[in-house]
This record gives sequence, C-alpha cells and structure tokens, in this order.
Amino acid sequence: MSPIFVANCTYSKPGHYQPLVSALNRINLVNQSLRIDVEEPLSQFRVEIEDRPDINQLTLVTISALERIPFEGIFTFTITDSLSVHEVNQTRTERIQLLSSNNFTEQFYMNISTYGRQVIHVRGGDYPTIREAQATFTIGSEITTKPQVFVVNQMGLVNEDIVWIDIQWINGIGFDVQIDFGHEKKILLRYGQIITSPVNRLNKKDEEYQWKRLAKRRFQVGYK
Repeated sequence: MSPIFVANCTYSKPGHYQPLVSALNRINLVNQSLRIDVEEPLSQFRVEIEDRPDINQLTLVTISALERIPFEGIFTFTITDSLSVHEVNQTRTERIQLLSSNNFTEQFYMNISTYGRQVIHVRGGDYPTIREAQATFTIGSEITTKPQVFVVNQMGLVNEDIVWIDIQWINGIGFDVQIDFGHEKKILLRYGQIITSPVNRLNKKDEEYQWKRLAKRRFQVGYK
C-alpha cells in the first residue's frame, strides 16, 4: 500500500538497462521490469571572452571542456548588461564540438555591438544533459586614464541658467559617467549612450539635465 525501499545500485558504464523486480508469496509471483537509460556524466565546461576596446573589433569566444568527455550540440550565447541580467543585448546560436580532435576546445568570433561591462551566458544541450556557463567581459568602457573634468561656466542663476560640465579623456577608451549635483540627484550616462550620439546634438532628460557630445573623446553635461 506504500512504497518500500528495496535496493540501490550504481551503473559504471552508460547504456540501456532492464532491472527486473519479482514479488512472490505462497500464492502468486509477479514480475515487473523498467528500462533505465544511463547517460554519460555531464562534463563541465568553461567560457572565456576577450575584453575589447571598441565594438568595431571582433571578439574571440573560447569554449573548453573541463573534463575529457566528448560533447557536441547547439549552444545559445546571450549577452546581457552586467547591471541588468534581464536586459538582453544580443543572442547567437552556434554548433559547438568538444572532441578529442580539437582538444575539447572550440573558438569563434562574435561581433558584439554594445558597450560596457557585460555578461555572456552560454547554454547548450537538451534536457537532461544541459550545460551552462557564463563569463564577464568589457567592451570599450574601462577607464585607462583619469578624465579631465572642469566647469565651463562657474556661476548660474537659479532656475534660469544651465551649469555646464566639460568632460574629456586622453589616451583612454571611455567610461560610464556619474555626476552627483546635490540633494541626492544623480546623472548616470552610459559610455555606449554617449559614443553613439551624433556630435553637437542636444539630449534632454526630464528637463533636469541635458548633455551633448562634442567630439569622440569629449562631451558636456548641463544641469540647473
């Protein structure tokens, strides 16, 4: 009337097995068999991806098996922002072969078109042999030198004038910018948002602040 634990067994080799269970008493004998599919153990793998200074360069992705167990299948590569894992920047599928012939390692290039600190999520295989891994990388937003920052106009009239801050960097590839202008108000500008904006176009945000890109390595942020 209730389940009873009978025995435990371990299979040392993959394959198809048909265990037979017999129940008997003085009156009758009942046999029941069940097919068990024993698969190869899941091999762990590692994903590595380059940091690149600009989106115009192809980014090398390396997939390596951590155990010498062959595996091949369709892998999905998803690029997300490191601050918001739910915001998908880019996806791609690739057939990956981790075999002895390629030393259980495969490489390919991706054209990643978004700036900043990002995460690559890798998922491959089918249930129940699903493999997953992830790695963090940066495209064009590491601060390589200190930026030059100065106030363009030193004085402003309340609710009338805009105070402009001029920001530029030298021998660097850019960065995300955060400015705290008091009363817990903060401006956060993504480097990708800056670099993709046309030069000298004024961008406004809720009438509280505005910014414009002046050159490849220079822009201004203004606030009241």
